[in-house]
Amino acid sequence: MASNGVRATERDPVAQVVKSATSGSVPARPAANGVTAPAPAVRIAHLTKSFGRRAVFSDVNFTVAPGELVEIVGPSGAGKTTLLRLIHGQLRPTKGQVWVEGRSLHRWWRRGLGRIRREVSFIYQEQRLLPRLNALENLVYALMLVDPTVPYSRIRRRALEALDAFGLGNRRKSYPSQLSAGERQRIAVARALASRPRVLLAPGGQDSSPPRGPGARQPGASGARERWGASAVAPAHSSDQRAQRPQRDQRDQRDQRKQRT
Repeated sequence: MASNGVRATERDPVAQVVKSATSGSVPARPAANGVTAPAPAVRIAHLTKSFGRRAVFSDVNFTVAPGELVEIVGPSGAGKTTLLRLIHGQLRPTKGQVWVEGRSLHRWWRRGLGRIRREVSFIYQEQRLLPRLNALENLVYALMLVDPTVPYSRIRRRALEALDAFGLGNRRKSYPSQLSAGERQRIAVARALASRPRVLLAPGGQDSSPPRGPGARQPGASGARERWGASAVAPAHSSDQRAQRPQRDQRDQRDQRKQRT
């Protein structure tokens, strides 16, 4: 079921958007006292993506509030990662609207994309670490590209803090070829979180890599929400994953809001 309440079809196989329970600090709409609710971090409206004649999904609608975790539920091949790539600006929509932090990614696709990516991080499943740079240098280089105006001392400090958060501080001088597959994945997650994004996109799931080592903290989308109040969008590949944590369907949320007002 899509967020607009329309059941998924063969042309629109994305099953449903599931929102986890939040602390309640973000209102869904203007309160009775006239206080305006914050603008959504991400807004998708009537979004359609096709490759040639094949429609991956069509007429997808949902919003992500600041500090909220949204899970996209659907079978493999339903277009969950494609949806995240559209939000990150890696792909251009066929139809519909994509708004991220108040900026459109559908009218002028590439214009202003650099500014958006300073606030939106994407955890690449294939890691994409540069082989000639060690772990620390990979993070520093990525942060310098995100915002060249930040002083190097601050960039290096953030990179070290991100590595320490994943128990990889003692591996900062190791090159990708010297790291295990799990360590490389954790470095990729640390790289995405080092910039302290306002929106995190995690194709591998909300906790793309488990924390390991002394002092390791909650990783991935959950960690970003807890530490910096970031919004997060992540796929869940089966109903078994959803059963492990509290959540509610968008339609259920709307019903609950009506009951409270």
